Amino acid sequence: MSPLNSTSTRKRGRPPKYQSAEERQAAKITRQRNQRQAAQAAKRNTFFDEYYSAGPSATGERPIALVPGIAALSVTHELEELLPPLSPNPAPLELEDSSILIDEPPLELNSLEPAASPTPNLPEQSRPTHSEPLEGDLSNLETGSPAPAAAEDGEDVCTLARVLADQLYQHHGCCRECYEQACAAHQETHSVYTGLGEYVDQINIAGDFPDVLGSATIAARESNLAQQVTKARKQQIYCGIDPHKPDESPTHLCVAADHRPDPSLGVTVDIDSVGGFVSSLAVARRGIRWHPTQMAVSDLQSSLHIDPVSVQYFDSTGQAHHVRRPVHQVPHYTFGRLIGFEDLSLYLLFPRLYREDQQSSRLLDQDFQQWTDEILLPIINRCYSGDLIQHYPSSFDHSRLNATARGVEMRSQRVDPIPREQLLAYFLPPEALPTIWEQILEATHRPGFHQFQDLKILIEGKNLKTLTKADTLADLMAGFQQHWQNAINEDYLAEPFFYDLGKETCPTTASERERPPQSLLWRRCCLNAYSQWIHSKQPADAPHALQHFYPISMLEDTGSLTLETRRTSPQRRAGLYYSQFYASVKEVFAAGNTYPFTNTATETLALDPQLRKTWQTVGGGLSHNPIALNRAYLTTKQRCHAALQGSVPKVFGLREEHR
Repeated sequence: MSPLNSTSTRKRGRPPKYQSAEERQAAKITRQRNQRQAAQAAKRNTFFDEYYSAGPSATGERPIALVPGIAALSVTHELEELLPPLSPNPAPLELEDSSILIDEPPLELNSLEPAASPTPNLPEQSRPTHSEPLEGDLSNLETGSPAPAAAEDGEDVCTLARVLADQLYQHHGCCRECYEQACAAHQETHSVYTGLGEYVDQINIAGDFPDVLGSATIAARESNLAQQVTKARKQQIYCGIDPHKPDESPTHLCVAADHRPDPSLGVTVDIDSVGGFVSSLAVARRGIRWHPTQMAVSDLQSSLHIDPVSVQYFDSTGQAHHVRRPVHQVPHYTFGRLIGFEDLSLYLLFPRLYREDQQSSRLLDQDFQQWTDEILLPIINRCYSGDLIQHYPSSFDHSRLNATARGVEMRSQRVDPIPREQLLAYFLPPEALPTIWEQILEATHRPGFHQFQDLKILIEGKNLKTLTKADTLADLMAGFQQHWQNAINEDYLAEPFFYDLGKETCPTTASERERPPQSLLWRRCCLNAYSQWIHSKQPADAPHALQHFYPISMLEDTGSLTLETRRTSPQRRAGLYYSQFYASVKEVFAAGNTYPFTNTATETLALDPQLRKTWQTVGGGLSHNPIALNRAYLTTKQRCHAALQGSVPKVFGLREEHR
């Protein structure tokens, strides 16, 4: 072949923009997503302008200047569509309100019931969550009564303070006479029974049950685990039916049989969490460690039992709606943490950015970019001197790209679909914080920024129990105030502001060698008795608290209890919103607010692989990644196995918390 012919076969023109078809498809999806988000943001802005704007101001107010050099780059990593939807809380077992009032002698501390834990098979703990009937419009919400007189409020507060102090010093559960009567009735009903520890020892003797948690892999079909254990053996373990005497009544499991008389118990008090709204950023006495970017997933994941916030949105027809939503469902982001008390987070809530079809409470990137570039950064640049501003990011894109620099720019092989982000932080001195907040509120009332109106500041700190734990209430308040006053200016706290006062009862001995493994569990009867006692401290016509009982590992007589006061009750007016009683053994399985095997998508792992592929190809019915689900399932198993093995020599106590 001649040189002329060889050169004519070469491809001319620009090099390909995309290296593969997958990369081209990903870019197409990104463009379409950005177009949809831009259209949605423009439509919402049009609604707000038409609904709220009152025309140009007669005073000719000068708008906030924009930072020079801001490029209108499209954002390519919106997480709204990638996050799972907000799941409803599991429906708890509701107890009937009892009108029986008791006035019995207080239960002594040593009558609290411990259950032995000689093996790693500790009882599983149901998550003591709070079921919130907050979905729907205002008409579905319980409305409060008119504000009572100041004298009545003061009397309710004093009464509540005495009642809680009494409870913290001495638990009000079943009286001794009631306990003896219950034991006698139990003996008559169940003459033959066994304890939990003895039962576990019996079923472990045969040793023919496969250790599923200890395996680091998913069993193959060839393993045939289902046939390794006979039907009779399964009935014996799960139902208590003796395979040699199948016609007799099942074995009755009695937790009281594991009672250890007169255990050595220690009692401590603590403040487990704090939270509430504040009126200004100036609440941070020593300044704020400011985050210029959003977290990928917010750490505000519950309502905190705070009254729902009024939000508004426009539906597809342009009709405005006003509803109330719990704080974690209101669009928000973590503005930063408080210097001097880094356990406290500060959130900014945007009620007018609520979306009817939102799957997460994260701000859309277009909204967050406008907030950052047109409101927040210009105000910060005006309120601080140049020697500080030089260290701050210059724009939304600048801070976003700084956050992804380490996760993107240092890669040479694998590319993540969503770049890993660093949560960078910058110090905002306290002197200018009052001015910054005043100018933010002023800016939200200018044309084009009405969607940022009704902005709220929420501060919240949780899991403070180990930091604030003390032996007496006096020591608790002294230690807590040392942290609190160092970081918080209480002049800016809004009412109501909540403190979770906790009490912990735990087995204690002089030395670790003398400390046998054991767990304390709440008795159902003692929790019911407390519910009746606390209600008896109100007027007879006061509404009963909303009460939920959560059994532990299908054990009838033990569990956790939550009590939420009604909006019209005297105790709610006095400041008590919520009480909960639970066993600390739940922390064996709880990783923050993540509990084992709560990922509902793992159900698809049980499907036949060929069936799953057919559904995905033909109907598009499944959108789960099998690799991700396999990893989630195996990691959960490993976490449970490691937690159980490491918790065998521990002791676990009881907690109660009152907000």
